[in-house]
Amino acid sequence: MRKRFLVLLAALATAACGHPETPSNAIAHTTLAAALPGPHVEGALTAKTLPALRDSVVTARLTIDSHVDANTPRPALNVALCIDTSGSMEGKAIDDARKAALSFVGGLKPGDGFSLVTFDSTVNVVVPPTHLSGDTDLGAIRTAIGAIRARGTTDMIDGLRTAIQEVRALYDATRVNRVVLVSDGVPNDATQLRAVVQQAQASGISISSMGLGIDYDEVLMGDLATTGGGRFKYIDDSSKIASYLGDELTRISRVSARSASLQIQPGPGVVVESVIGLASSPSGNGGVTVYLGDISLGSHRDVFFKLRVHGRRDGAVVELADANVRYIGTDNTSHDERFFFGAHASVDEDAIAKSHDDGVERAAKEAQQAADALETIRRAHESDKVPSNVIKRSQLGPLPTSPTPVAPEAAKRDHAAAMKAVYGDD
Repeated sequence: MRKRFLVLLAALATAACGHPETPSNAIAHTTLAAALPGPHVEGALTAKTLPALRDSVVTARLTIDSHVDANTPRPALNVALCIDTSGSMEGKAIDDARKAALSFVGGLKPGDGFSLVTFDSTVNVVVPPTHLSGDTDLGAIRTAIGAIRARGTTDMIDGLRTAIQEVRALYDATRVNRVVLVSDGVPNDATQLRAVVQQAQASGISISSMGLGIDYDEVLMGDLATTGGGRFKYIDDSSKIASYLGDELTRISRVSARSASLQIQPGPGVVVESVIGLASSPSGNGGVTVYLGDISLGSHRDVFFKLRVHGRRDGAVVELADANVRYIGTDNTSHDERFFFGAHASVDEDAIAKSHDDGVERAAKEAQQAADALETIRRAHESDKVPSNVIKRSQLGPLPTSPTPVAPEAAKRDHAAAMKAVYGDD
C-alpha cells in the first residue's frame, strides 16, 4: 500500500501550480547547446601477428574512456531514491540513511526532478515527483525525510516498482532518468525483481544499487545494477551512505552516453568465442551484442573478448573484428564509436613472439579471474549445499580446489572487487 505525506504533497502541488514549466534558471541544465562528449574507444590485441596456416585464438581489449571536461554543462536529472526502511535498518543505519537523503537533496540543482520512496512491509512515497525550483518547499521535503522510521519486513519489489513509477511521472528523454536503490537485507520476494529492472531499462530508466552491511544478497543487487545499466556499490558501514550517494549523484550528473551497447562483428573466418565476464546476445552474421549501460564522463572500462581465427596464408592481412559502441547522447540521438581490429599472418615464429602484448594478456587474465569469482559466488548462492558465506576465494588470484570459509564482510568485499574488475568503475 502506498502512503503519501499529504501535507508535503499539498505544499509541492501549490508550488507546482505557480510554475507549470521548468523554471528559466534551470534551462542551462535541461537544454544543452551541444551534446556532451561521448566515450572514446581504443583497441589492443594479445598479438598483432598470428600464426599462418593454422587456427589460433587471440584476445582483444576494447578500452572505453570518457574524459571529464569541467567546462561542459551538466544534464538535468530525474532521480528517485529508493531506500530500505525495514526493521534491520533500525538505529544508526536509519539515522545515517536520513542524513544521506538530506545530503543528496542538497546536491540537486533547479530543474532537476526528484522523488523519494521507502519500503518496509509497505511502500511509502515520502517525496512525490517534484521539479525542483526556487519556489520548492525544501523545508517540507526535509521534514518528510526526517520522519522516516525503520520497521517491518523488506518489500523490495513493490518499493522498486513504485520508485520506477515516480521517475516515469517526470520522464524526459533528454534527462538522466535513474533510480538509486539502497538496501541492507534480502527481499521478501525476489522472483520478479530482475524482470522489473529490465523493463525499466528498456524504457529509458536506469537502476543503480547499493548493498549495505553483510546481510544483503550481493548476487541479486549486482544483477539489478548490471541489468539496469547503472552501478553497483558495497557500503560496509552506514556512516558511508551519504558519501556513496554523493558519488552516485556526481556520476549521474556526468552521464554523457545512455543505454550504451557494444556490437562485435567478426571478420571472415573469425568466430567470437566469448566475452569475458559479460552476457552477450547474438546479433546476426556471427556477431554479438553486449549491454554496457550508462557511461559517465571520467569513466574507464575495458571489455575483453576472445576471437578464434582460421589460419591464413603467410603475409595475409587478417580482418578480425569491427567493434562499435552505440549510445544515446545528451542530444537524445544515437551515436556510434567504432574501432577495427586487424592483424597479420606469418610463419615467422620470432615475429609472432615479438608481437605479443604481455600487458593485454595479463589484464585479460585478471578479468577472467574476476569473472570466475563472480560465477563461483553465484553458484554458491544457488546451491543448497554451500552456505551464502562460503565462497571460493578468487579475487584476482587462482581458484583453490575446495571452498574456503570466509567472513561475510570478506565475501562482500570480494564480490565488490570482482564487480569493479569486470564492469569497471567511473
